[in-house]
Parts: sequence; structure tokens; C-alpha cells
Amino acid sequence: MVDPAAAASAMADAYLKLGGRQQYPKQMEQLLTEMLANRQPGLAAADLPKFIDDDPKTVAAQMAATYQDMAGKRLYPGQVEQLLIDLFAYRESLARAAFNDAGRQNLVAFARAPMLDYLGELVGVARQPAQAATARVTLTFPAYVDGGPKQVILPAGARISGNAATQFQTTAPLAVNLADKPQDLACEVAATVPGEAGNLPQAGDLNQLLDDPGVKVEVAGAEKPWGGAEAEDDEHLRQRIRLAPEAYSWGSANRYRLAAMTAAADAADVRVISPRPDGTVQVVVQGKDGAPSTETLRRVRTALADDKARMINDRIEVVPAEVVDYAIRLEVDVLTTRIPDLVCRMAKERCQGYAANLARRLGGDIVPSQIKTALHDIDGLYDVRVLEPADKRVLSSSQWPRCAAVEVTLGRMVSDG
Repeated sequence: MVDPAAAASAMADAYLKLGGRQQYPKQMEQLLTEMLANRQPGLAAADLPKFIDDDPKTVAAQMAATYQDMAGKRLYPGQVEQLLIDLFAYRESLARAAFNDAGRQNLVAFARAPMLDYLGELVGVARQPAQAATARVTLTFPAYVDGGPKQVILPAGARISGNAATQFQTTAPLAVNLADKPQDLACEVAATVPGEAGNLPQAGDLNQLLDDPGVKVEVAGAEKPWGGAEAEDDEHLRQRIRLAPEAYSWGSANRYRLAAMTAAADAADVRVISPRPDGTVQVVVQGKDGAPSTETLRRVRTALADDKARMINDRIEVVPAEVVDYAIRLEVDVLTTRIPDLVCRMAKERCQGYAANLARRLGGDIVPSQIKTALHDIDGLYDVRVLEPADKRVLSSSQWPRCAAVEVTLGRMVSDG
């Protein structure tokens, strides 16, 4: 028969080998980081709604108190019973954290795929799939040769070379009657795999027909592939779900914004302004890297030109975001008890994070005091001076802030106390 005390001792020993109670914070922090991975930008861990308390220390204290009441004796650190309670409390806190995360999947601000997709279905919004890049090529068919075929049929899906990662295929069948002279025909092709990778080949890469139609057909790319896009990410879908009720508000700014973001999944942000009192509506589009592609602007224009999308008297102008470059230059004072290189590196990473968060949307003002706030809790940082930007820069709704450089230099080493 197994000795219960020996079994408990063995479990406690195994638990201690895994790190014991010192492992709580690290594993809970890792779990929390995973849960926050797709949260709405700007929300911190403290903003997470909780349906049940999942703090490991609270759970352990409650379990210890219950045990002491039932057993009629006091627990002390290092006792087998206390170690087992710590282990059970840790496991329960993970279950409670998972319960809280499951509850948050019902909230648009915190949901991630696939739960976010189900929330979108409630308001008629579906995730946009990946788009295949398209291009135009010129196919040169040879002249008719006695004894050879008089007609060449090239089926839809005939493969055209691209690069090592992506091939292209014809989108429609072609039937060509060979004549006395070679014939050039324009043909549209699409990447065999959807996504941005299809935009990488150059026009000259589309130069070979991989399938054999019975005669030698020359291929020449007429234009660089364009239009390839990845599937819509969670944050873009989250914005459209929130804008969905605006679909019933005819002619509103948010209705135009919803239509534009639905037309172009690679539009990071869209703002709608009325620059003149003559019915002009200006739709400003921000791409993932600031300036949107020509194809993105074309898609938005096409979507908003539809009579079902615009007010009859509105004059729609679709324009790219205006890029505003700026740099961040800091001089920091560091405590003598800290390693200055590490503090400077941490400050630079914080500045890069600030810039990345600002670049998520149009019209974000560049405020030196906010840069200081982003650095306030760096260990060992005594003081910071923002050399650039020297003053606050207020951007309009059509401007996109782009950080061109981040520079952090060491000022003084300070002995505090």
C-alpha cells in the first residue's frame, strides 16, 4: 500500500524541482502576455476585465485558510501540506485565468480569432480573405507551320513562371487560330498562392510558360504584379466590427470609413474629412507602411464610387495620407549603480514602441511629455531630456507620423544618495 505521506512528499519534491512558488509570477506573466497579444492597442493589463479572481496568492491564501480551519492546525512555510496547497493553488489560478480569458472572448475589445470572427457575424462583418496578386503578360503565338496545329487552346490555369516562391496562372481560357504571322495577345494572370508574396516578382520574371500547349509560346511580362494582400488581421477586423452600426447612417463619416476599410484590408487607417463646403468628401487612406499602394487607392475609389455607398451630392476624393517625418533624440542621466548601456538600450526600445504605437493611426500628435512618460519606470534612469522633438507637433487627420530615427545618448552618471 502506498504511504500517503510519502506520496505527498514525493509530489512536493517534484514541485520544488520545477521551481516551487517562485515559478508563479513568471508563468502567470507569460500566460497574461499571451492573452494580451491581440488586445486593443493602448489597453494595459490592468484594463483586463476579470469575471473571477485569478491571483495565485489570493487563491493560495484562501486554500490555506480553509485547510487550517478543517485540520485545526496552523501551516508553516516548507511543510508538505503548504507546498501541496501552493501547487494546487497554482493549477487553479491557471484554470481561473483561462476562464477569464474565455469570458473576454465575448468582448470585441479583447477577442481574437476565431472568436472575433463569430462576433463579427452578429453584425454582418466577415474577415476579408487573402488576395492573389495579378499582372498582365503578353503571349506571342507562332505563325502557322504546315503539318502543325491550326488552333492552340490555352486553358485557364496555365502556369506562368514568377520566382522561386510564387508562380502565376492564366485566369481565363484562350483559343487562338494560328495565322501566317506571329500574334501577340494580352492576358491577365494571377498568383497561384494569395498573399503579399505575389507582389515581389518583377515584370521580367514572368517570362516562361510552364505548361506545354503543343507549340512554343513566348511570354513577356507587361507590368509588375500588384494587389496581393494577406488575410485581414484581428485589429483591422475589430475596427470594422465597431463601425458596423454606421452602415445604417447614410452619408456619415464613419459609413465612408467602413466602406473604405472593407474595400482594402491593407488600409491601416482611414479618416474622412470635408475640406470645402461644396460637397467634397475627402477620404484619407493610410497604408501599413504609411503611404498606401496605388492598388489600395483604386479599390477604395471603386467602392466609394458605387451609388449604394455615397450620397448623391457628395464628391468623393480618395487621397493618400501625408507622411510627416520626425526624429526622437534623448539625453539620459543614469544612476551610478546601473549599467548605462543597458539603460540607454531600454530607453531606445521604449521610444521605438512609442513611435510604433503612434504610427498605428492618422493624426497622432507628437508630444515630448508623452515620450518622457513612456520612460518613467525604467530602472536606473535618473533624468531624461528630450532634445528632439523640441516642441509639441499637432497633426491633422490627413497626416501620418513616421519616426525616421531614434537616438539616445548618455548624459551624466548620477549618485542618488
